[in-house]
Amino acid sequence: MDLSEFPESNLPGDDFSDVDYQYMRAAAEQSVLFSKTEWNVILSQHAEFLKTGGGGGKWETMNLNGVILGLYAGPSVSTGAQALLNNRNLTGVNLSNIVLAYANMVGVLAQNQNFSHSNLNHILFTDSFLEGSDFSRTNLMGTDFSRSQLKGCSFRNANLKYCDFENCDLTDVDFTGAKLAHSRFPGAILKNILR
Repeated sequence: MDLSEFPESNLPGDDFSDVDYQYMRAAAEQSVLFSKTEWNVILSQHAEFLKTGGGGGKWETMNLNGVILGLYAGPSVSTGAQALLNNRNLTGVNLSNIVLAYANMVGVLAQNQNFSHSNLNHILFTDSFLEGSDFSRTNLMGTDFSRSQLKGCSFRNANLKYCDFENCDLTDVDFTGAKLAHSRFPGAILKNILR
C-alpha cells in the first residue's frame, strides 16, 4: 500500500506509555448515561456557545497522573455552554446529524456509534475508545484523535483535513473518499486500511 497519502506515518509518535488507559476506560464505562432530555440540553447549550462566538480557540492536553485532560483557550461567551464530554459514555445518544464543533471529548467511550453527517470540526477527541464507529460524511476538520482506538471505523467521504492521528490504531479503517490534506499519522497503525 502507498502510504504517501498518510503524512508522517513513517515517523514514531511521542511516548505516552505513562497514560493509564485502563483507568480512563473504566471512568467512561462507569459514567452515568445521558437521558434524551439531558443530551438535547447539551446540544442546545453547545449550539448557543458556537452561535455567540465560542468556537475558534485552541486545544492543549495535559497528563495529570496518567489521565489526559483537555484545556481550551478560546473566546469567552455570555450565553450557552461548551460541551465538556470528557470521560463520558456516549452509548445510546444520537450522534448523527449533530453539531459539536470545539467540544471536549477526551477519553469518551463511543464504540460502534453512528457519528455520520455531523459537524465535529476541531474537537479534542484524544485517548478515546471509538472502535467500529461510523464517521462517514462527517466534518472532522482539525480534530485531534491522538492515541484513540479507531479499529474498524468508517471515515468514508469525511473531511479529515488537518486531523491528528498520532499513535492511533487505524486497523481495518475505511478512508475511501476521505479528504486527508495536511493530516498527520506519526506512530499510527495503518493495517488493512481502505483508501
